[in-house]
Amino acid sequence: MSAEWDAIIVGSGAAGLTAAVTAARKGLKVLVLEKTEVFGGTTAISGGGIWIPGNHHQIAAGIPEPAGAARNYVATLVGEGLEGEVLDAYLQAGPEMVRFLEDKTEVRFALADHSPDWHPEIEGASKEGRLLRPLEYRTQKLDGYLDELRDPRSEFNAPVGFMVDLPDLPHLDQMKSSPKSMIYMMKIVGQYAWDKMRGRRRGSRITMGNALAARLLRSAHDAGVTLWRNTSVLSLDTGPDGVTGVTVSRSGKTETLKATRGVVLATGGFSSNEQLRRLTCPIPISTSRSWPAATPATA
Repeated sequence: MSAEWDAIIVGSGAAGLTAAVTAARKGLKVLVLEKTEVFGGTTAISGGGIWIPGNHHQIAAGIPEPAGAARNYVATLVGEGLEGEVLDAYLQAGPEMVRFLEDKTEVRFALADHSPDWHPEIEGASKEGRLLRPLEYRTQKLDGYLDELRDPRSEFNAPVGFMVDLPDLPHLDQMKSSPKSMIYMMKIVGQYAWDKMRGRRRGSRITMGNALAARLLRSAHDAGVTLWRNTSVLSLDTGPDGVTGVTVSRSGKTETLKATRGVVLATGGFSSNEQLRRLTCPIPISTSRSWPAATPATA
């Protein structure tokens, strides 16, 4: 296996896999390094929503995005610590990113209904349109890669085990009073029962953040990205012009990998690391391992 790549991506959540797929679609030789035995990171156990003002779904729905409104909203929330250039780049590239993924990969989004910005009292807030949710996916489309995908949180499953999505919730609530909702849910339950009768470990329907991670994982394989599991990055290697690669631990051996075009750090936050939480979080926090929403790999 070659020890030289164009781009090395550290982390396999939505950010890491998006970077990997984008680079691969641009013709680069790409390697993704994942610390754990499964891909998907915290994305795979999340709701999967992304906040992208001015996305094409919002525009197609006729929901306005006034110039400067989203920037003012974020700037007011962040305050003095705002990095204006970073925010401007995000607001400009966000809609382009959504369009690229939907044009070139398996990723698909839809508007998240009834999802206003969290602080409607701030000037620039929007009542709808900025939040996107990933569309559901099917395990069959992973084509043998299902065991590489991190399982979702059990809280996102119905009591019998099948995954639910945000659009399912009204139907769950109205099952007893609405024949339409009853039929809707019975189709989902029936599919799950059929999956289990056929001996499948999971139901074939994947939703929310697990669906986003699954779509990106499939897309990474399709784009020719090389993905390594159980690989810990020990250090960034540097030279006169900056970072030149990484040193990793893999299968009990230490390897040095070169990256001719760059290394992308997409390892998420550090909320699973109790020591760093204590150093950086301004409010009292629990020391329980159940507190962080991120995967243990971020420790």
